[in-house]
Amino acid sequence: MKDFSKKYLIYSIITFVILVISVIYLIPEDVKTGVLLNFLFFFVITYPIALVVLYFTQKTPQQAPSIIMASTFLKIVISCIYFFFVFKQFSDYLYYFAGSFFIGYIIFTTFEVLFIVRKLNKKQ
Repeated sequence: MKDFSKKYLIYSIITFVILVISVIYLIPEDVKTGVLLNFLFFFVITYPIALVVLYFTQKTPQQAPSIIMASTFLKIVISCIYFFFVFKQFSDYLYYFAGSFFIGYIIFTTFEVLFIVRKLNKKQ
């Protein structure tokens, strides 16, 4: 779990630096907070879900595919609830907000799943 925490923090810092640079130069002023909130939301939600998945896949490796799918489903449900509550505030810039939402979801979920699958392959 320490390995995941360290790699996740490094990955998130690199992603955040790229995000801040792109937000400063490419995104309109009114939607900058929404874009940053999307990435912060996915940073915060991915970490505990991934730790729970790592814990349960270490405990029962034969259940790993089901655990990964359940965590991805839980994450997308929570993300959709967040999206429906927040997107009305950025309705004038919906393309920027929705784009950053889905990009953030894909970036953090891809890292989570790839790390867990790679860890499971090393065990076998």
